[in-house]
Amino acid sequence: MLGNRRGRSEGKRSRLMRWKIRELSFTSSSRVSIPTTSACVRIGMEALDAYLCKKHDRLLAKLLQPNSYEKKSSLAIVDGFSVEISKEQAAILGSAKEVRVVEKNQELA
Repeated sequence: MLGNRRGRSEGKRSRLMRWKIRELSFTSSSRVSIPTTSACVRIGMEALDAYLCKKHDRLLAKLLQPNSYEKKSSLAIVDGFSVEISKEQAAILGSAKEVRVVEKNQELA
């Protein structure tokens, strides 16, 4: 599941792996209101997805060199994302205080 990317040499591509990263979740003691209509839920989910996507992009930009990784997706349910990176980059992300877990993606046959 390594997806093709123009300009990437075969040697470099073989060293890249997809990783799933889950960030730390911070909770607050404030009350949570639950929307009552499906339109409110949809708008709220879109806003959450956009917020988390930008949050994940900022974390990657802060820790890794530009164009050295390929983010595949952001996952709202676990506040995480999947990204193609090297083992060394995975270690860098794993040592960041904002990151809780870095695990190698399991390839399914």
